[in-house]
Amino acid sequence: MKKFFISSFAVFVLSLFMSCQGVIFDEINKEVALEGSDISGEVLSIARFTDSENKEFIFVACGTVFKKNVDSAAKGTPSSSKGNWIGEKKGEEEDWVTYEGYMSSIISNNKKELYALSFDIQSVDSEGENLPQSYTLFWSSDEAKSWNTVKYSDGSEVKVVTSGTSIGADGVRCLFGTNAPQLAHRRAFFTAPGKYYDTEEEKEKDGFNVYMLEGGVATRLDSVIDSELPVDGEKSEIAASKYKYISAAYLKDTDTDTGKYYFSTDTTMTTNETYNTEATCIYSGADTNLKYRMASDTEYKTARSEMSSILSIACQSDCLLIGTESGIQKILLDKEGKPGSTGTLLYNAGSALSSYYEIHNVFAVDPSKPDGTGDLYATLTVKGNPSNSNASTKNEGLWAFYKFREHWNKE
Repeated sequence: MKKFFISSFAVFVLSLFMSCQGVIFDEINKEVALEGSDISGEVLSIARFTDSENKEFIFVACGTVFKKNVDSAAKGTPSSSKGNWIGEKKGEEEDWVTYEGYMSSIISNNKKELYALSFDIQSVDSEGENLPQSYTLFWSSDEAKSWNTVKYSDGSEVKVVTSGTSIGADGVRCLFGTNAPQLAHRRAFFTAPGKYYDTEEEKEKDGFNVYMLEGGVATRLDSVIDSELPVDGEKSEIAASKYKYISAAYLKDTDTDTGKYYFSTDTTMTTNETYNTEATCIYSGADTNLKYRMASDTEYKTARSEMSSILSIACQSDCLLIGTESGIQKILLDKEGKPGSTGTLLYNAGSALSSYYEIHNVFAVDPSKPDGTGDLYATLTVKGNPSNSNASTKNEGLWAFYKFREHWNKE
């Protein structure tokens, strides 16, 4: 009897062990060997750009600036190879980028201009974080071959003295834009410390000013009305405010057929616009809340309120990929584009873009494609101190998913 008990117990323990190990081995099987990387370190922005020949590119900023031709992928043909980035560190064009400082974020507008923040690094803290003394806003009208400083409308240079805090994502979000697939809907904006008039107390207070960037000039927008800016015609309708606007999106009102640019203090905004279709919904994220607003709505609705802190959103035809402070999450969309239940991450997305990392950017080249069929990009940054987790700094940088290889890997 005793022998039978031991035998049964052994079988039970073995089955339990195999069950647990099955989950572990399943995750291990999803791991892939790291490929050589062109772009490592902290990448804090990915921007769409249309060149003079109307070809689509994406630009990334990570101290220096890189660009990649994604024209075929944007027009429905997924990539058949990785890489092909051009930048200062590649060596093909030694003088391609000319600027001073540490380029940390980049965005483009409908005039085919690029805008980038360059930080003047004065010191490094005990944890190795760059501490900026100031930042200057640069712009390029020749596809990043040369850069010039942006000027305010009075001719003075756009330069802001910082408090000496580390650069990080919060430090670069003052440069933002719609990043829309359709060139006509792309706009670049900039938020800087400034004064606003408090109507209740009837006096000026410290706050923030919003500027539109065009032609190398930062033009201040003048009044706040529902955080919305008409596309053309009327005087700009957002600006001097106690709020720090750091994200924007374009959406056309279905009742009035009027396009507007919506601004938010939320960390990230995007829409379900594609290269060939108008947006019908805005998606916005801040902290643990995912919100959305259909074109016919008058206010935002909360879709999810229990997520990890949201840092970025990419829209595809069937889902949203959400970059958070604890890896990537997937939220399914219904036929109207409304976000709903949690979806299953495809291939090795869950293990590659895991909870050990902050995903400051997740980007779908062609938003009309369902998950796992088009080119995708994401940026990984180690969360906290890597010595206290299973995270590795060698994984930091730009990652990509291509259908031809069916997994995420370093780019």
